[in-house]
Amino acid sequence: MRDGDIFIERANTFEMVGLTALYRGSADFAIFPDLLIRVRVQSDQLIPEILVEWLLLPWCRNYFQQHCRGAATSMPKIDHQTVEKVFIPLPPPDEQKLMLSLIRAIDQRLSAESQRVTASKSLFSSMLHLLMTGQVRVNKLPISENNQCSSP
Repeated sequence: MRDGDIFIERANTFEMVGLTALYRGSADFAIFPDLLIRVRVQSDQLIPEILVEWLLLPWCRNYFQQHCRGAATSMPKIDHQTVEKVFIPLPPPDEQKLMLSLIRAIDQRLSAESQRVTASKSLFSSMLHLLMTGQVRVNKLPISENNQCSSP
């Protein structure tokens, strides 16, 4: 394996066949199993991350699922010819770099929002536990004449 190699699931469950991943790491660190198809791109022509994002789009995932072979009881498989027939657009390098920076910005935002949601759920769960076990009490706020809470 080399840094920048792209791997496509050749054989797996129907939902997983054709999934794609990018290897970033040391050269000759490991070998890959025959259940994967390795793709190497000319990085001066196509940024590997852009190809991975393209291959993970729903239409491409559907393409792989429609072209896999195998009985329902076995692992569906795609072959090299199926992968070679995938339409790959080739935007100019500067557009690819812009696309990659946008993808990274979106990924960072999604990660931050996911962490925020996880922290909010944890805080809510902790506060609910403290309230339900009586470890924390909520003071009643005085009710004004027009049945609205007034500030303490």
